[in-house]
Parts: sequence; structure tokens; C-alpha cells
Amino acid sequence: MNKKINIDLLTLKTLLSDYKPFLTPLFTIFSCLLVFLVFILPQANEFLSSQKTVNEEKTKLNNLRGNLQTLQNLSDGELGNQYELLSYALPPEKNFEAIINSLSYSANVSGVILGDFDFAVGSITDSPKETQSFPFLKIELNLAGGVGAVESFLDTLSKTLPISRVSKIALGPSGTTLELAFFYKPYPEVQFSENSIINPVSSEGKDLISELEDFSNPTESPIPLFTEEVATESAL
Repeated sequence: MNKKINIDLLTLKTLLSDYKPFLTPLFTIFSCLLVFLVFILPQANEFLSSQKTVNEEKTKLNNLRGNLQTLQNLSDGELGNQYELLSYALPPEKNFEAIINSLSYSANVSGVILGDFDFAVGSITDSPKETQSFPFLKIELNLAGGVGAVESFLDTLSKTLPISRVSKIALGPSGTTLELAFFYKPYPEVQFSENSIINPVSSEGKDLISELEDFSNPTESPIPLFTEEVATESAL
């Protein structure tokens, strides 16, 4: 037994003697690897993460600077007027008063006589998410007047706010029946984000606003009375 142990010790000493020159390099490599895994690698990951955060913050800062420049270039008064005009053109909800004003204005300008009308109200509890892109309110309207007066009524209505469209026209001996659609546009849900970019009004948008400025707005102006000549034409 002792002889076997002595042989094993001798073998171990021989191995240590043979591989001793390699032990120091191996230990050094292992130590370096351990230092890299424990200290250097986490620091490198943290540095890369911080660089990503810095880049994100730079992007946010650039967006804020661009938004500030855009807002500084806007006129509060002009922006308010444009918003008010567009709200008249496409009300955020079913605006019965604006519709009646528009019909009364067009009737007084053209000289037709408004008869019975019927609103197709639909659901009054629709949320913005449940409505279509450009929802509308239908109205069936009876007019008394000559063909020329009815044409004048439709022409005036097409240039009067809020925006409307003629869906159907029926001519009869007792008058004219119209089916109209008055459009409205619910405000979208606004979710603030510091990454959002504020874009100025495009050239197409400015052209549209300029065109709408030429429309009549009975909500802001008094409804005119039709002249005797127009009334005579309506009665024919």
C-alpha cells in the first residue's frame, strides 16, 4: 500500500515538473479571462447601453427643437382662425343648429320656401372610434319654388358651411324633395408623446383653407333676406 502511494506521489511530482513551465501562463490566461467576464464585459455592456440612451435623448432633443421652431413660426391668431374655420366646415359632432342655419341661409339667398324636413339622427352615443372616417347626418327636405330657385339653393348650399352633399333629388308637381348629407368629424384621441413631431400645415392644406374662407358661414354672419325679384322667381 505504501509502495503504491509512493509511486503515485512520484508520478505527480514528475507531472508537475514536466508541466510547471505551462502552469504560470495558464493561470495568467485564466485570471485575465475571469477579469474580463467579471469586470470588463459588464462595463462594456453598460457603456453600449449608455450610448444608446444618449442617442435616444439626442433624437428627442432634436425633435423638441424642431417642434419649437415650428411653433415659433406659427401665428397664434392665424392658427386659431384656421382651427375655427375648419371646425365650422367639419363640426366635431352633429351640429343641428349649424345645419338649420345653413339651410335657412341658402333658402333666403335663393328665395325658395323650406318645407318639412326630417333628420336621420342615428346613434347619438357613437364614440370617435366607432364612427367612420367622415360620418354624416342625413336630412330629407322639401322645397317649394321654381327650378331656377332650387338650382340657386343647391349652388348656395354647396358654398356654405358646414360641408354637405346632395344624395338625391326628386322633382314633383308640388315641390322638390332633397336628401342631403351634412358631414362632421369627431376629434381624434390625442396621446401626447415626446417623440411626436409637429408638422406645419402643408401647401395642400393651406389651399383647402383658402378655399373654405370663401364659403358662407351663417353661424357667424346674419341670415340675409331674399330680394323681391328672387321671391317672384320662386313663386313662378
